[in-house]
Amino acid sequence: MQVNKFNSSAMTGLNQHKKEVDSDLNKISSAKNSDIKDSSIVMIAHAMMSGALVDSQGIMNANDSIGMMQIADGVLSNVSQMSTKLQDLSVASNNAALNTTQRDALNLEFNSTLDAIGSSIESASFNGKSIFGSNLSFSLGDSEISVSLDGINSSNISIDSQESIENFTTSISQAMSEIGSAVNSADKSINYMMNSATQKMAASSQLSDTDMAEQIGSFEQNNIKLDISLIMQSHQNNISSQRVQTLLN
Repeated sequence: MQVNKFNSSAMTGLNQHKKEVDSDLNKISSAKNSDIKDSSIVMIAHAMMSGALVDSQGIMNANDSIGMMQIADGVLSNVSQMSTKLQDLSVASNNAALNTTQRDALNLEFNSTLDAIGSSIESASFNGKSIFGSNLSFSLGDSEISVSLDGINSSNISIDSQESIENFTTSISQAMSEIGSAVNSADKSINYMMNSATQKMAASSQLSDTDMAEQIGSFEQNNIKLDISLIMQSHQNNISSQRVQTLLN
């Protein structure tokens, strides 16, 4: 009588699981998954990470530009209100019925308001740097945000000239419009660079890390399967051995 010592399908599964475990061990020990030792892949991974770092710095620069623009916008909002007061004082002073005392009082208030405007513009700063009186540029890596705030000049304003006040008011409106445009541009750039940096870092990680966590997980799963196959095979061998002993007796 021929005795069936083991199940052929079980042996096939056992051999397959052993091959998979050996393959995973080779990949983990040599770190050759995805051909990480290939210099071109290493260079690509480094380039991706470098690009992500550039995007990150661009995001910080864009945030700085927004912070500076917010201060500038707040200052100009107050200056705009004070320029409206200058217009009212200018109109009030253009009255032939005023006596000298009244006219001097209007002039005093006008000059006081004008000094406050000048002080607000001169003292406006961000991180110790004056905001007004220059062209501001913020590098984002591949692009930049620029805004011109050098046209806010109150030195030519006169109580006797409505035109000088109107010109000043126009320059304020133009500057606030440019500030709003710069903030919108910075906001859009931040969203773009955040997505770009995330994708580049993920790509660099995938290339440089060789998916070791996934590989180790695969090894553990196949090793469990191998253990189960060995247990099943051992159990079948024990049963076969018992049958042989029974037949011999």
